Amino acid sequence: MHIERPRTIEPETQLNAATQLLVAAPRSGHGRTAAERIHRALWDINAHAEFLDDPPADALTAADGPVIVVGNLSDSRCVRDLYFRFLCATDLWYPGPGGFELRTLCDPFGTGCNVIHAGYSDADGADAVTEAFCSRLDDPIPHLAVLEVTRLPLSSREAAQVRAEPLLPTAWQIANTMQGDQKGYLYYLTGEPELGA
Repeated sequence: MHIERPRTIEPETQLNAATQLLVAAPRSGHGRTAAERIHRALWDINAHAEFLDDPPADALTAADGPVIVVGNLSDSRCVRDLYFRFLCATDLWYPGPGGFELRTLCDPFGTGCNVIHAGYSDADGADAVTEAFCSRLDDPIPHLAVLEVTRLPLSSREAAQVRAEPLLPTAWQIANTMQGDQKGYLYYLTGEPELGA
């Protein structure tokens, strides 16, 4: 894909009547149930949403409106594509048992449309992310970065080391080490404000 002009980043996701939303459901039973509940909640606020059963990844780039992607690496072709493009980290390990992540990806493909990812590792997490999404449903949907993480893809020792080690004093030093990347990645995974600062 070739992007010819800079994207306009819109953190909110519009749901006006002219907008065609897609809900990309995963293959798993608990994931499909979550996607159906999200789909119904969208229709309840008069948002026109089409429901797709585990669509191929090109549904993300061909959509004419926002896409709500439900699932993880294991049960969704769309999440698999996001995962291998480093746009999400959701799999059967992260965010962990009962955990979830609900994130707005601001126009990740340059189509003018946001992707909202409702991710989980298990059935309890699928239930929890559905509740989190439905409790924040409005028109427009605010920018979402809601995390309930119970397990990280790093050891406790590694995470503690990243948290404890101060950043080097200058930007060029940070840019030439993995230290800034590691703090940024842990911030992405946890949402801990002190890491983001």
